Amino acid sequence: MIEIAAGSAGSGSVPCPLTRFGSFTDVHEPKLSLLTPREIEVLSGIGVGLSTRGIARGLGIRESTVKACTTKIFSKLGIVSRVQAALIVATHLASCSSGVACRLHPSRS
Repeated sequence: MIEIAAGSAGSGSVPCPLTRFGSFTDVHEPKLSLLTPREIEVLSGIGVGLSTRGIARGLGIRESTVKACTTKIFSKLGIVSRVQAALIVATHLASCSSGVACRLHPSRS
């Protein structure tokens, strides 16, 4: 659970009110396992703010393939925008244990 400081230093912390109904990661993290390796690569590109063209060039694939993957990602994760996709990536990276490789960032050591 995310915690925010309450009051002055040393006064402890309180649970973040944004986690009242469960965290964003709790909702979307299990669904990441539904994605193919290519969809994970495309999602990672979206997460760092790349355009469709930028993702296509970086992966050596066609823009139409990126668009198709993006549509499938949105459907599998139950989202409707690239902003939501980027939030899933950012939330995952923030919550993932430091130094642990996973499907979104396998090169992390």
